[in-house]
Amino acid sequence: MNIKSLVGKMFFFLFAIYILIFVNMRLEEQIIPYGNFYVYLYIIALIALLIVFRNKPITLKTKSVSFKTFRLFIVYLIIFCFITYLEEPSGDLGEEMLAFSKYIVVAAITVYFVVYFNLYRELLMAAFVGGSLLLLYEYAIAGFPLDILGRLGTFFSNIYIQRFRLSFNFSNFNFAGNIAACMLLVFSLYFANFKAEKGKITGKTLLLLAPMIFLAVVDLLVLLSSGSRNSMMTLIVFMLACIYFKVTDFDHISQKGKSILKFFIVVFGAVTAYFSLFSSIMEVFSTSGRLNSFFINIPLVIRQNRLLEGLGIMNPGLFGRGHAGYIVDNYYLYVFMETGIIGLVMIAFLLSRICLSIRKIRIAENNSTVAVSAALIAWLVSGIGETCIIYPFFPSSLIFFTIFLSFIELDGKQERL
Repeated sequence: MNIKSLVGKMFFFLFAIYILIFVNMRLEEQIIPYGNFYVYLYIIALIALLIVFRNKPITLKTKSVSFKTFRLFIVYLIIFCFITYLEEPSGDLGEEMLAFSKYIVVAAITVYFVVYFNLYRELLMAAFVGGSLLLLYEYAIAGFPLDILGRLGTFFSNIYIQRFRLSFNFSNFNFAGNIAACMLLVFSLYFANFKAEKGKITGKTLLLLAPMIFLAVVDLLVLLSSGSRNSMMTLIVFMLACIYFKVTDFDHISQKGKSILKFFIVVFGAVTAYFSLFSSIMEVFSTSGRLNSFFINIPLVIRQNRLLEGLGIMNPGLFGRGHAGYIVDNYYLYVFMETGIIGLVMIAFLLSRICLSIRKIRIAENNSTVAVSAALIAWLVSGIGETCIIYPFFPSSLIFFTIFLSFIELDGKQERL
């Protein structure tokens, strides 16, 4: 067994357990206690492996996309945490800062480790297996429910109480759907990368992938059973984006053919959006308080003359600090509420850097690059209904953030070679 294979297996084991414990920490009744202890153990273990198995000098590439991204995000946190502290220091700020600090350190060391040892596929597999195993456990505890298969018609019902929903011991239904959708996208990324490297998929290959396919089916059942429409739309956007990128990038398809195919993709997406969102959006927003989140919280920022700097770093359910506030289920509104126009511009710049970097890499003939581009679009769309883009309490946030930066850095590494 060579060093890369040994390190890959160790990393897979460590990161899979880390994701499993991270998801476990969002359960109402945690299966594995003392989850925070493993965070520090994971960081120490990766640093130790990096030092022991290094085969070249450990250097920090300050001009890399990931370094610039982490640097900008750290500056963003320092500025707005300082503003929040000056305005009204609280224990809530300390909790948020600790969570963001662990988020940044884990993401940074993981990206560096994956790029240093070229472990992109191991990263995908570990993230998928860790999260999916916990979903499988919760699905089994719930008795392997298949009720949703006979109630799919209620998934997009505009009458909330008629919808079939299971939380699987998570803090809410939508979080169960979010992590399930994340696992399905990561599985798609793994499968696309596997196919890009191995070529033709044979029956023997599918047999080897059978355990992962089984876990993906369980993830899909959890997603459907959660009744999370935002997560379902994320999955649909991913599939549409894959088709769109394949169509628009192929040179051997005529311009007229591309236009026709793009027209059908857009029409299908519009019809899907109508039946899945528009027909019930007003009912959903009015019963969940999401409209109130806009109508009360935004005027609150305006009244306090905090449009530029926002209300400060805090939990999205605590905006207003003593004023009438509502939980913010929209990442972009969440950033605006916390850090105002300045913070929103900084985060937009950070995300645009990632988008442009991945766009330069995308090649239609390479299923792996197409899948990553589509997953990025789906990830950004998911922020419309959840605060899950760059937020330390969502495992999906850490997983995608790490995957995208690792993908960008590995491509740059190949170019340098």
